[in-house]
Amino acid sequence: MTAGATGSATVTVNASTTYQTITGFGGAFNEKGWQYLQMLPATMQTAGLQALFDATDGANFQYGRIPIGSSDYAVARYTDDEVSSGTDYTMAQFSITEDQKYLIPFIKAAVAINPKIHLWGSPWTPPTWMKNGPYYAGATAGYDGGSMKTDTQTLQAFALYLAKWVLAYSQESLNIEVIMPQNEPSYAQGYPSCTWTGALYNQFIRDYLGPTFTSQSVSAQIFNGTMSQNTGDGSVVAAVTADSNTMKLIKGFGMQWTMQSGGSWNFSASSAMTGSGLPIWETEHQAGNYPWNSTNGNEGAFNKTQAPNNYGYGVDSWGLITDWLKVGANSYSAWNMILDTAGLGLDNTRAWPQDALLVVDTNAKTLTATAAYYVFRHFSQYIQPGAKRIGTTSSSLDTMAFKNPDGSVVTVMHNSGGSAAQTVLSANGSTVGFSVPANGFATVVN
Repeated sequence: MTAGATGSATVTVNASTTYQTITGFGGAFNEKGWQYLQMLPATMQTAGLQALFDATDGANFQYGRIPIGSSDYAVARYTDDEVSSGTDYTMAQFSITEDQKYLIPFIKAAVAINPKIHLWGSPWTPPTWMKNGPYYAGATAGYDGGSMKTDTQTLQAFALYLAKWVLAYSQESLNIEVIMPQNEPSYAQGYPSCTWTGALYNQFIRDYLGPTFTSQSVSAQIFNGTMSQNTGDGSVVAAVTADSNTMKLIKGFGMQWTMQSGGSWNFSASSAMTGSGLPIWETEHQAGNYPWNSTNGNEGAFNKTQAPNNYGYGVDSWGLITDWLKVGANSYSAWNMILDTAGLGLDNTRAWPQDALLVVDTNAKTLTATAAYYVFRHFSQYIQPGAKRIGTTSSSLDTMAFKNPDGSVVTVMHNSGGSAAQTVLSANGSTVGFSVPANGFATVVN
């Protein structure tokens, strides 16, 4: 890199053009990730955690998503209040024993590296006795699919379940800052899942969850999330934003997958969201290797036996991150931070090997950072919480820029061309020259 480079700038940063505030990047604490990490030597385990959470030599992740009960990347199906028969409206049998096996050790290891990490939770399914069938065909009955019951006792019990989960984690010295009541409420899948109507989801937050958090002295905020499917989940978001009483309780939004643009509903076209002034979090990076597609963009054809974790997924990750930031997301989170080379979850009805940021070879006992990890790190390591996205122009590269609270400017660039791009960057009162490799990425801090 050459400081004071001569010649016309090919990338220019305009700090007077400002957009949203960026609060940080993160990922999900899934049980399988911790299980695989524990198969490695202690030095590799430490290196993996530092690669994700260390501010100097890692990705500097600021957010951590925690499944409440099992996700599709748990070690086994469970909730924190399963009963052998009947119901448990008073949560007398509530327990985080399962959480203590994998999740809590994973989270505490991350917090030891970054004590300021923002922790938040979302359930994939309520306890099975809170749901009605029909359940997902061929899957584990009770956990997979089904719909939330609508009676008062059940809704009140679920609100208490979420409150007790937050309080139980506080007893583990883990501060849960945000709760999102249901993961993807319009999807019934062959893994832990549950569907909600928009009207019921709105009623639950307004009449049960908000009042219960108050009565139980739960300080966690309620976000409208996590939404993933434009039509169904869009109607859930719309039901909440249309109710002024519910919106008094909502402190932000959690959106993922295709909710940023396109489809019959998207947040960038929702004035109720964008005009609310509330934070909008992208809560789950797309997993790649999509079984419903014969080809997967830069990633290639669907692989039935093993997650690709290839360079193409890194390129696709760049497009996903920048798409969300361009439409105003304040934070962006990965899905699986750590998986094995296979990448399979609990879904027994559909084989879907999913990509991750770090990959454990359980036979060779090695840990590999994928291209997607490095794409995340191009943003997350250098963009400080509280940074403002600012304007850029470029004649040849895809670029984004951010002004940090300390006054430094971060410019992130992607060269999609087949040859190196000789670049002159004008940013923050200085000019530097350098080359961005063919099909490569660069980050410059001025």
